[in-house]
Amino acid sequence: MAKRNRLLGVCVATAVMLPLCSAADQLPKQGTYTGVFGWSVLTGDSLQLDKDHTMWGGIATGAFRNESGGGFLHAIAVKCTFSGEFKNGTVIHNNGDCVMTDKDGDKVSATWKCITCPGTGEFEWTGGTGKYAGIKGRNVYLETSAGPPGSGVGFSVWKGEWHLP
Repeated sequence: MAKRNRLLGVCVATAVMLPLCSAADQLPKQGTYTGVFGWSVLTGDSLQLDKDHTMWGGIATGAFRNESGGGFLHAIAVKCTFSGEFKNGTVIHNNGDCVMTDKDGDKVSATWKCITCPGTGEFEWTGGTGKYAGIKGRNVYLETSAGPPGSGVGFSVWKGEWHLP
C-alpha cells in the first residue's frame, strides 16, 4: 500500500510540474539578444574570372552561443551558404542564407548580406518552425576571422531582435 501511495505521489507531482516545464521552455513573443557565432567553412570554392575578378561560394557551419548563457538561440547549430564577388580590389557582394536548428529540432532561417566587406553586415529572419514559426526581426553582425587568412574559420558577434506572432 505504501509503495502504491508513493507511486501515486510521484505521478501527481509529475502532472503538476509538466505545465511549469512547458511554460519555461516557451520562447517570449519578442526580445533582443547578443552572442557569438563560431564558424568554419564546410565546403567552398572560388572561380578566377580574370586577373582581378574572382567569385566564390560554399557552406559554413558552426554554433551560436547567446551572451546570457541561455535563452534565444543559445547552443543552436548553424549552417550558412555564402557567395561573393571580388573585382579590382573591391568586394562587389557577399551574401547568403542560414538555417539554424535547436535541441528540440525547431528551425529558424535568415538571409544575410555584408555591408562593409569584410567585417559588418545585417541579416533578417525569414521563417521558422515550431517555436520560431512566423518569426520576424532585423539583426547585425561583426565578423572576425580567427585563423590565418584563408583558413576558413572565424566568429561573428550577432546582435538583434525577434518578434513572434
